[in-house]
Amino acid sequence: MEIACLLACSAAVSASQLATTSEDMPGRFLPGKYFQYKAQIYLKKKDYAISLEMSKLASYWADKTAQYNVGILYFTGTGIAQDKVRGVAWLHIAAEHKSPVAVHALELADAELTPQQRLEAVAIWHELDLTYDDAVTLRRAKAHFDAEKRNVTGSRVGFVGALHITDASGSYTGDQYYAKQQRDFDTFVEDNFGHGHVDIGAIEPVTN
Repeated sequence: MEIACLLACSAAVSASQLATTSEDMPGRFLPGKYFQYKAQIYLKKKDYAISLEMSKLASYWADKTAQYNVGILYFTGTGIAQDKVRGVAWLHIAAEHKSPVAVHALELADAELTPQQRLEAVAIWHELDLTYDDAVTLRRAKAHFDAEKRNVTGSRVGFVGALHITDASGSYTGDQYYAKQQRDFDTFVEDNFGHGHVDIGAIEPVTN
């Protein structure tokens, strides 16, 4: 069945993308990217249940590949209890931004459901949409990113130029570091939502 290879294809793509960034895993600024990285590690180990949970966490933080993988795991029952209806619901979420791969997988999976199952899948999709809609997740990720930028030592008072910050990828002045994080965030958004525009509305700060 064609859909059976889609999870493996997705894993290969994700692994190739993450290979260039694994030295500086962005758990603080980009939790979606971090949890997707963890999901791929567990997927390679065939620990599918944990990979599913990591993918759901990444999905919460706007990672579209993770949403797709949740759908494929449920639909195929790869290492977990098979639930084709819930799998199609998640593929609806993954396909909201019209990614060709996600749309194709949704079409294949939806064709295997009965009319009643399709109705159930749509109902679950609408429920999931309250948490995983593109605008909702991207707004959440953006608010978190902005809050973390403010929370880094010294950034609250605005004197970031004199800071020197070291992470796994090197040493930076404050200005360089924030510019790098902004580029990483912009790349994350482009990778996940580059097929079109997402209106996320007003950004509200995340408070602890």
